[in-house]
Amino acid sequence: MDSVKEIETYLGLRVVGLIPHIERRTKKLKLLPPMFAIRKVDRLGVMRSRLLFNHPKDSLFTESYINMAGRYFLKQLYMQTNTFLFSSSDFNEGKSITCCNVALACAYLDKKTLLVEADLERPSINRVFDITRNPGLTDCVIGNTPWRGIVKKVSDYTNSKVYGEKLSGFPGIKNLDLITFGQILRDNKTLFGNPKLPIIINEMKSVYDVVIFDCSPILKTDDVLSLAKHVSGVFLVYQLGRINRGNLRKARLVLEKNEIDCTGVLVNDIPINDYYRILKNSYGG
Repeated sequence: MDSVKEIETYLGLRVVGLIPHIERRTKKLKLLPPMFAIRKVDRLGVMRSRLLFNHPKDSLFTESYINMAGRYFLKQLYMQTNTFLFSSSDFNEGKSITCCNVALACAYLDKKTLLVEADLERPSINRVFDITRNPGLTDCVIGNTPWRGIVKKVSDYTNSKVYGEKLSGFPGIKNLDLITFGQILRDNKTLFGNPKLPIIINEMKSVYDVVIFDCSPILKTDDVLSLAKHVSGVFLVYQLGRINRGNLRKARLVLEKNEIDCTGVLVNDIPINDYYRILKNSYGG
């Protein structure tokens, strides 16, 4: 892939963001002697290490998110669209960390932002930010807890021993609120079909500049389609080269079949050399 136009033709979707690759974090298995130690991917460590506040503000990785948020997501606010749903075609495409970083970028740009964990299959935002999962979204939608009562404020998550001052010192962090998933339900399918949900979302829209939902992969559960009908924009996160593009097209067709527009795709984890080449061929410089 040599340009944004070529990627859009290849995927059949509008590209709204390009995210460069960051080296993975690994750890040694402790059960083996040092000479036989095997290194494996520390998945939670990888996610945490990719959060924006762990990178210099002028780094390529951070700037890619800040520029994307300013150029696209905040531009949508002028059109009265401020609720965004993020999904993917499959697992392990960097969807959740992309959601977290888009939310951090919007907060950095001084927008009051709410990040909502709505992934029925693998909720992870509470682990990424090192906070408790309960109470959360399920307690609000299925139970009687007011949604404002489940919001995690900056004082709830900046005391994390995992991040320390890196998180609390991130510019604009005071603008970011979180809602975790809550208790795991026996039948999660009742969550997004609940008539309370659109009412809650409308209230969230009136309180926050930006509301972001981190949802399950579209090809893994159809529950996300119910939520997608109540938001302003639906975005797919795609890791170029990792997942077959046919899966992305299937995800797009599922949305189209349910009369849901896919607003665009965020191409994630692009090798650095490819990233620079695509930018040069697309925008010059």
